[in-house]
Amino acid sequence: MTHSESVCGPRLSDLAATVARLRHRESELTELFESPHEGPTEEEIIAMRTQIRQAFANGNPATKKNLVQNLVAEVRITGPRRIQPVFRVPTSMNADLSSSEEKVRAMSGVAHPAGFETATVGSEVE
Repeated sequence: MTHSESVCGPRLSDLAATVARLRHRESELTELFESPHEGPTEEEIIAMRTQIRQAFANGNPATKKNLVQNLVAEVRITGPRRIQPVFRVPTSMNADLSSSEEKVRAMSGVAHPAGFETATVGSEVE
């Protein structure tokens, strides 16, 4: 069975455009990956570590929450009752790690200590 050019032509044009966009993006990512990246200096790492420790030792819940949101890039669920956080390492100390100024959207308030759902006596989720 053969399809006519009028049926397949538009789809092939769309696919060709998609391939062109993907090749362009691939070249952008290759260039980005191959360009030299400078990470934080040893002094900046020590300063970040100090700021994080001080925030968790002395900060209010909102400060701690902002800090975690700024440093955790992703949370992966790796199995039942198992998660793996992926951390973002700031490239410099120019920004306050506990600041929420760079947020895309406002986050909701701090969750109740019991969690998001009401506690049910004797139930076990697996």
